Amino acid sequence: MKSAFRAIHVLTLLAAIAFLAAASRDWQMQRQADGIDFFQFWAPALQIGSRPIIYSAAGRAIAIEKFQKLANSPAAGEHFRIVASPANLLPTATPVLYICFSCFCTSDFERSLLVYKLISFICGIGGVFLICRLFAFSLPRALLLTAVIVGLSEPLRSDIALSNVSQIQLAMIAILLLLALRAGSMRRDSLVAGFAAFMVAFKPNVLPLAGVLLFTQVADGAYRRALIGAAIFVGTLTVLVIFSSIVFGSARCWLDWWQSLHGLESVLDEPITTSFSLRSLIRASFGSAAANIFSIAVVATTFLAIFLTRRAAGGSNTRVCYIIGIGCALPVLAAILVWLHYFLLCTPLLLLSLRQRDADEPRDWFIVRISIGVIAMILMSQSELFAPWIWLGGPLGLTRRMGAAAVSLMLLGFLEVARIGKPRSGRLNSIVSGDVAHAATNIR
Repeated sequence: MKSAFRAIHVLTLLAAIAFLAAASRDWQMQRQADGIDFFQFWAPALQIGSRPIIYSAAGRAIAIEKFQKLANSPAAGEHFRIVASPANLLPTATPVLYICFSCFCTSDFERSLLVYKLISFICGIGGVFLICRLFAFSLPRALLLTAVIVGLSEPLRSDIALSNVSQIQLAMIAILLLLALRAGSMRRDSLVAGFAAFMVAFKPNVLPLAGVLLFTQVADGAYRRALIGAAIFVGTLTVLVIFSSIVFGSARCWLDWWQSLHGLESVLDEPITTSFSLRSLIRASFGSAAANIFSIAVVATTFLAIFLTRRAAGGSNTRVCYIIGIGCALPVLAAILVWLHYFLLCTPLLLLSLRQRDADEPRDWFIVRISIGVIAMILMSQSELFAPWIWLGGPLGLTRRMGAAAVSLMLLGFLEVARIGKPRSGRLNSIVSGDVAHAATNIR
């Protein structure tokens, strides 16, 4: 007994060392990043309330002139000199995102960037670790798996290098999982719907997640919950739109934001070198019609899989985990424009594939599931591991690798949703709540 107890402590210590080493490397990369994408958030955040609005051509021109003068001044920092160029000021983020950034951004770019790097660092590592614990990984396993993902993930490295918001989105997904797995009362369901609305208003690429959650409730026959959830979602979005319009001092700032997205059209013309979506790869190889068919097929398959398992799975918390994971991965597969760091949204499905064996899970299937998870994690690892293989290198190779990993995890999610819905399926014991009805994680 004592030897087993000591072994657990040794494993925890070793895992903690690996975790700290990965965290240290992560922070080193954070410190070295120039903050190219952060500049796109920082500059408009400082222009909130100015006239003309930052989304307009005139407003952008004024901002460019202002920040170029600052970049040429002797007081300008090293990072600011590098990123402060007209090409890097493309205001396509939402008003809500800019308002969030305005809460900590000051005129000192270097200081604001450092604060943001610290926020991203905590969100990235904390998001992965929290999801691991919600899925009932033991402390040593959670630390070790967090260390592996933080140390090797190509999408994470991309987000760090660019100083984008995917790490923050990952932390938001972890919070959404926490809320959803503790749901059961109307108040908690309302929190899930409201927080999902905030996530969409912050960055709309997670809108399919909200659609998947709503469709799941409808498919399960929970019409009242679906109706109330939809009303809270729309109501929260409305409040956020009104609030952000007041802060911006413009009643049409959201319309201006929508029109500013046309600035991304030049990016869409180069699908392989700038967009890492599987849809773009198909479009480049087979044309727009094939790409559209692929996206429709992905969305249709997702909703069909949810519908076909509606009665068997019911309100299983395990199913909730997979539904959220599938909803997060859906835009990565179906969207036209997918930056490399967007693949961090596949993290919930990746971690679900690596969880411990269910009590009623066939051993052969468990081996298959773990194998798929390990292969997906390797495919999403940093490019240096694949340098000897030409087909896996460069933007095209990255697109193939990330697409293969995302498709594998999505298909595994569909199969798992079907499997756990069968009679005598596992139950979840929560580390968040001792109540089995509000279980959050461990399938037994």
